[in-house]
Amino acid sequence: MGRGKQALTIEPAILGFLREGPLYGYDLYQRLVAPAALGRVWPLGQSQFYALAARLEAEGFIAVTPEPRGGRPPRKLLCLTPAGEVAFSSWLHAPVDLAENLERDLLARLFFARQAGPAAVQRLLAPQRARLRAWLHWLREEARERAVAHSYPWLVHQWQIRQAEAALDWLDTFGAAPTTLCVTYRIAPVADSSVAALASQFVAFACGPLGQATLVRAGFLPAGEAALQAPAPAGHLHGRLVVYAASSLTAAFEAIGEAFRAAHPDVELAFTFGGSQALAGALAKGARADVYAPAHDDALATAVAAGRVAADAARTLGHNQLAIVTPAQRPTPLLTLGDLARPGLRLAFGSGATAIGRYAQEALSAAEQQGALGGAGAAAVLHNVVHYAETVTGVLAKVAQGEVDAGIVFTSDYHRAGGRVQVTAVPPLR
Repeated sequence: MGRGKQALTIEPAILGFLREGPLYGYDLYQRLVAPAALGRVWPLGQSQFYALAARLEAEGFIAVTPEPRGGRPPRKLLCLTPAGEVAFSSWLHAPVDLAENLERDLLARLFFARQAGPAAVQRLLAPQRARLRAWLHWLREEARERAVAHSYPWLVHQWQIRQAEAALDWLDTFGAAPTTLCVTYRIAPVADSSVAALASQFVAFACGPLGQATLVRAGFLPAGEAALQAPAPAGHLHGRLVVYAASSLTAAFEAIGEAFRAAHPDVELAFTFGGSQALAGALAKGARADVYAPAHDDALATAVAAGRVAADAARTLGHNQLAIVTPAQRPTPLLTLGDLARPGLRLAFGSGATAIGRYAQEALSAAEQQGALGGAGAAAVLHNVVHYAETVTGVLAKVAQGEVDAGIVFTSDYHRAGGRVQVTAVPPLR
């Protein structure tokens, strides 16, 4: 976790248990080593646990609050910091280093990914497959070209080849479906903003540790390790900031806005949420805004072409994925995009002015090219669409209210649905 040294899997695992809420040190240790948790994967002594917790505190990933108990030693309450939340999420979805601890690292990540749902499992295992295949190819080349048959190096290579083959066989037998493509969100200050310094500070705040932690809690994937860098101090900020953002960012940005206002009480924030392309169109027509955060690069390109956003000013804000959702009270078994072509289904999609609508169309086109939609192709799915919403929130509402049988939204929308919908599949985009 610290700079200049590789983390042990058990360190981010400690952070993972603290995502559920603050825990006393001893209680956290008991959860960590429980046989149903990671006790069988990573045996850990109590003294080693407290040493690791102290290191995580020193690096800013956890905060420790002593609670006095009269004449007895104080109890220590551990809680996750924003930097710790971002670090855990980045670790969770990163492929395992194949050189060491493949079994422990992968199984530890899988423990937490399964708690987050099928989308998180797919985000973990898909890149792991790719890395294992690349490693296996390299091992075979090395064994053929450099190792003398039945020499000790050759035997080591054969051991590693069998290990990689077994891991791939396990993934293919028990792992998630093939890779899904992450949707990337960008954020940029508007080029002609009258409060340029304020706009730049909001962008830096949203991409910094606190903003990224808020996005992670809302079901997004963080932008990456660069987001761990806190924004530079900006001094006293004041003024009115208008933020145009994709509808799927509503809950996350409202929470980010509260934190930004707490840090800068003289700033007034005004959010406009909507379809990414519709917002880009408004910017192109001269609408006043200071920050733009779309969910699709085509929408960003529209704003750039209109001269409202500088291309080199855009930063990666976070990532998302598609999800097929059905009403929680009336779930429908839909496991693939092809299932959406089932006769009689009523579907809700985003319109062409929304990022979710464009991504859904891209996913259907890719599935059609691969022959995954049958003879009728994407047309059979689109025939079942009875409502095109102007925001992803509109799609989610139609599904949650039971007015349609299913819809395609972002996985983060499932998180904010409050149990009103359930995810049945996370379709690949390509």
